[in-house]
Amino acid sequence: QADLARLTAGASNADIAAAQAAQAQAQAQIKAAEASQRNAQEQHDKTMQCFNVRKPDGSTEEVCPTLGTLEELSRYNLTAADESLAAAKRNETAAKARLAKVYSGATEEELDAVQARAAAAQAQVKQAQAQYNLLQAGPSQEQLAAADAAVAQAQAALGVLEAQAKKLVVHSPASGVVIARNVEQGEILAPGAVAYVIGQLDELELVVYLPEDRYGQVKLGQAAQVAVDSYPDQTFTGQVVHIADQAEFTPRNVQTVEGRRTMVFAVKLNLLNTEGKLKPGMPADVTFE
Repeated sequence: QADLARLTAGASNADIAAAQAAQAQAQAQIKAAEASQRNAQEQHDKTMQCFNVRKPDGSTEEVCPTLGTLEELSRYNLTAADESLAAAKRNETAAKARLAKVYSGATEEELDAVQARAAAAQAQVKQAQAQYNLLQAGPSQEQLAAADAAVAQAQAALGVLEAQAKKLVVHSPASGVVIARNVEQGEILAPGAVAYVIGQLDELELVVYLPEDRYGQVKLGQAAQVAVDSYPDQTFTGQVVHIADQAEFTPRNVQTVEGRRTMVFAVKLNLLNTEGKLKPGMPADVTFE
């Protein structure tokens, strides 16, 4: 609205005075540029002047010396003066056009453009006022019901996506260390296939075999000292948790034939392995207390 009022009111005295001052300044620049151009032309003419030289026989000859750098400088000054004069004339033309526009006022196209902007701004004001009135009145029951339905639908969709995401991640049933991996990346597993073997290595089970003449000397809960080759200066404490009630042949890992011929009883011990030093498959020696 302010732009429209300014255009319809026409130019002020200050606008006219500023345009007249700009035109006067442009005209003064033209006069200065014309003087500079005349001086440059005169200097160039003097630089390019030829001389009459008298010869020994009394005759004269016109000689035009090769000036080199001096000639180039004069040509440069003349070209610069011409360009300055042309620029001054362009500035004067523009100043005259601005002064004419100030006198004539706004064109129909400019008025139409400003009126269109004003109409668009008024429409935005009305739309904003209507939205504000709706907010002041509060939502209707139908709008609240539609919003509740949209929220419920979004929550249901989110639940479906979360369920699908959970199916894409395989979780181990227990914490531990991967002892064996039976699959490689990109393989397709059959239902029920074993992908990984997980070991809970913080507490290990050690099985030893006692001959019949030592069988009666061991009881449940009895402590024992365990030694392994990897740590010759350290012993680990175990506790008897199971004693077999039936004899069996010595397992095949016993190295002598005589040892495999004897009947033995299996005894299981539990070992705490909080530091992770003991590994499955380590051979061990047990000393019962």
